[in-house]
Amino acid sequence: MSYQNHKKALLQNENIEILEINQNIIDHPDTLQNFNVFWFYVDFDPGLYGFLKRKYPDAIYWFGPNILLSQAEKGITSEWEMGFTQFIDADVYCNNSEYYLERVLQFYKKSKKNVVLRYCMDLSEFEKENKDTDIEKKNDVLIYSKKRRIDKNYQQLHDSLTDLLEKDEDVNYEVIVYGDHTREEYFNAVKRSRVVAWLSIEDYCSAAQLECQYLDCPIVGTRYNLTDTFDESYWVDAQTMSNEKWIEWKEDAHVHYYDGIKRLLAAHDDNVGRPSEFIKKNYSLEFYGNYVKGVLDQVVKERNE
Repeated sequence: MSYQNHKKALLQNENIEILEINQNIIDHPDTLQNFNVFWFYVDFDPGLYGFLKRKYPDAIYWFGPNILLSQAEKGITSEWEMGFTQFIDADVYCNNSEYYLERVLQFYKKSKKNVVLRYCMDLSEFEKENKDTDIEKKNDVLIYSKKRRIDKNYQQLHDSLTDLLEKDEDVNYEVIVYGDHTREEYFNAVKRSRVVAWLSIEDYCSAAQLECQYLDCPIVGTRYNLTDTFDESYWVDAQTMSNEKWIEWKEDAHVHYYDGIKRLLAAHDDNVGRPSEFIKKNYSLEFYGNYVKGVLDQVVKERNE
């Protein structure tokens, strides 16, 4: 979905013309002569890059966000990634979060400009899916359970947090497990909840998070599993990061989550903002397309200085 929305955002921007290509474009080089930007969104055949670079040396070469560090906790893990860091010269490299971009730049030094390019939403399509917003908020908390590959302590966090919530007679909660629900089930669970507790060791700006906030349900999370929020008071200090161990839960992570949930539920009715307004402003297709155009304009300006 992220790539499809990426493409939609660029297609609807009147200042950007795009052409989606595959490896076979080498057999039809004349098709490319009117384009001055080549964007590699995912892993690619280096031979294609070499062909384009030789034929169009003055073009702008943009890479990312789904390129490099398939296992960020380990760093470079394949010959392809090693080759990219050694031989690919990028005019622009992008990733979806500051912390992930910083991790990549520990290994990749050949990009002239590095930017954070967050996902975007097709708000009109999402509104069609979610016309029914008149659902009673029966749950205080929706726990979004998402165990990642590197999360060895996930079950301890999950069980310790639900134990605390079970003992609290003033809070009721529901659990929904990533991959074990339909989109409609997820949306309905969000609509009947006052806040969502996002239990994932890392989740850099996922579509599900944007959709949740667009439904005006704030998320309690960390700087590494909720990389953008309409209100930073919804961040809880439950994780640490290091070059050696990447991201880890603190031993008392469940207490941080519980305290954050209680604090924010107490303030929710009086002081909560409108997450949906934040999403409309910062994650629309229009915003995304204009941001990309602004980056390209800056690259051109810097080349001409």
